[in-house]
Amino acid sequence: MNWKQLDTAAPSTTDGYTLTGNSPVSLSPLDATNYSNGGNVLSSLNYDDVKIYVPKNGTIKSLFLKVNVAGTLGTGEQVNHTIIINNNTNTGRIPLTYTAAHNEGLNDSVETSVTRGDYLAVRIVAPTWVTNPTTVRYYWSMYIE
Repeated sequence: MNWKQLDTAAPSTTDGYTLTGNSPVSLSPLDATNYSNGGNVLSSLNYDDVKIYVPKNGTIKSLFLKVNVAGTLGTGEQVNHTIIINNNTNTGRIPLTYTAAHNEGLNDSVETSVTRGDYLAVRIVAPTWVTNPTTVRYYWSMYIE
């Protein structure tokens, strides 16, 4: 039997937390359309429908994004994904293409301050595709310290 050594380092003194979200249903994104995803809501119409409350002051350190395409794969146009704060500040850009069934991106150098009472969502900026992807689902997490 193999034993792993226990981590005996002092516990972290930071009080970081993670916010997560996903799209509750699949989306077939339209050309040149912006979408916002917060919690488990996805909308192309209203940021207020999807925004997530920031419960504690901190600094956004990272955004992890997973995009699954279960239908038609998109052509190689770049899709930009960012964190949007209070519907006016974009940060943490992750450019992806939807040319595979499973697409992942990480931006671990965000370093953007947020204040308790701010609101966040993930903004998806769809390009004009030659072939639009279909049956797309989004999963994301952001770490705030």
